[in-house]
Amino acid sequence: MASSSSTLLDRALARARSYLPSRNWLIFIGSVSGFASIVAYDRHKAREVKRELKSRAAVVAEQPLHFHERARNVIVYLSPTQYSERCFNDFVKPVFDAAALDYTVISSTSNASLRTTVMESIWTGKEELEKERVKEREKQRVRASSWVPRWTRREEQESSVEKLLREIAIQYRPEDGLVAVGPEAWITVIKSVNDAYLSDRPTQPVTALGSGDSILTTANDGSNHGRPTELDGFSLPPLGYITCRNYTGWGGVPARMYWWFNKRVTMRNVGEEALQIALDRKRPFSSETDLTLGDDDIRGDFKPLRSGEEGWTGIDEGVGGKLSVYQTKF
Repeated sequence: MASSSSTLLDRALARARSYLPSRNWLIFIGSVSGFASIVAYDRHKAREVKRELKSRAAVVAEQPLHFHERARNVIVYLSPTQYSERCFNDFVKPVFDAAALDYTVISSTSNASLRTTVMESIWTGKEELEKERVKEREKQRVRASSWVPRWTRREEQESSVEKLLREIAIQYRPEDGLVAVGPEAWITVIKSVNDAYLSDRPTQPVTALGSGDSILTTANDGSNHGRPTELDGFSLPPLGYITCRNYTGWGGVPARMYWWFNKRVTMRNVGEEALQIALDRKRPFSSETDLTLGDDDIRGDFKPLRSGEEGWTGIDEGVGGKLSVYQTKF
């Protein structure tokens, strides 16, 4: 009886042993489980960081806004890389949405088109300011003309409808910050703001030359380098830099693997930068520190923003004095 029971037990153990995976399978299952556990932990912590950042950004959304006030808006320029759009959607957009911050995303396939977009915006602002000054001078001339009958003069007090229409027609708003996602966009935005402020819109369409560093040539060659005295009342928008590391190519594979397992760190760092922009925390522009932002993240043939390279002579003092920067770096 005892021998029969031991035989049955041996058969059961042998059958169970046949279902156990081999050593190679155990190594494979253990490795996959370990990697899956690391990823699950990282994603869990990343969601916690995102919830924290969104709760801190919600303070901005809860602030009351008067009916005649305009909601804050920023213009986001994405570097022409596949990582910039993903970085914005995963780490920046949730914070902006939680803060109820309006944003306009501009993506391009090259730095040339990105540069053209930024310069066109600054040129438009300068032209609008000049038109307002022409209208103001015309008003003053009419007021000073004693021979003009009073009933032909325009009312001194602007009606609410006229004010609303004038506000709607404005295309350039200096309070709308320019946010660059990635070092390529940051370098292009700074160069474009500087060059557009020191030049006038060309009389012929602008031609973009080169694919690496976008160079714009103006047909009328209207660059008047040096601070324009006629633009003392012109304001430049604040600038912001969002870190976006591009790990394309075989050389970036190790770093790409490392950061794939550490998205919680990226969420913390990039989310904090987006939060500072949502909170509208700014400081004066500094040529010593701001021109080197993103140098460590540059890959490929794109050149850093240093004086003397690629014909770049540095930012004009008048432009630097008008600029402010979001405190995304500490």
